[in-house]
Amino acid sequence: MIEGVEIKLGDKTYVVPALNFKLLKKHKADIEVITSATPDAGLDTEIADRVVKVVHAALTRNYPNITLDEIEDGLDLRNNRNVMGALLGQSGFVAAGESKALPASADQSTGTTSTGS
Repeated sequence: MIEGVEIKLGDKTYVVPALNFKLLKKHKADIEVITSATPDAGLDTEIADRVVKVVHAALTRNYPNITLDEIEDGLDLRNNRNVMGALLGQSGFVAAGESKALPASADQSTGTTSTGS
C-alpha cells in the first residue's frame, strides 16, 4: 500500500496517495479546472466529473479494482471538498488564494496519515 491520507467514501475508508508524475500529466487539465473552481462549483457537473476522475486515478494506485461508480457513489456535496483537499494536499497542490498545500485536517478526512506498513 502506498502511503497517503485516509478518506471516507460512503461507509468505506480508503488511503489516498499522492498522484504520481504520470497521473499528474494525464490529469493536468482536470486538476487545473478543479483547483480554480469557486466554492459553489460543487453543483457543476463538469467539475464533479473531473473530481471523480482524479480521485479514481489516485485511489487506483492502492485499489486497482475500484470503479468510477464506487467513487461517484461515495462522493457527495458534504465530502467532496474534503476528499479533494486530502488528495491535492498529498500531491503538493494549493487552492486558489492559498499560500500552502491544502491540509488534510481531522474534519477533512479521518485525520489519520497512513504509513503504508
